[in-house]
Amino acid sequence: MLYPADGFTKGEVINYYSRIAPVLLPHLEGRPVTTIRFPDGVDGEQFLETNLLRGAPSWLSTVVCRARAPAAAEARPRSNTW
Repeated sequence: MLYPADGFTKGEVINYYSRIAPVLLPHLEGRPVTTIRFPDGVDGEQFLETNLLRGAPSWLSTVVCRARAPAAAEARPRSNTW
């Protein structure tokens, strides 16, 4: 269960993002992606991840923002669900 209070599973969230990809992805193209990480679940501590995650697939497009580490910058359906 990804969001226990609401009853959403990770699969349901991935399905949702897959369905809205045609509308969402054109707005993300070429932009760096920041993710909110919840290492202990959504009720635990959280932090912003601005760098490209270790283990990111080689096909993921990246951008470098002002001398920082690479960040994901994707506008493809498979990236949206990764």
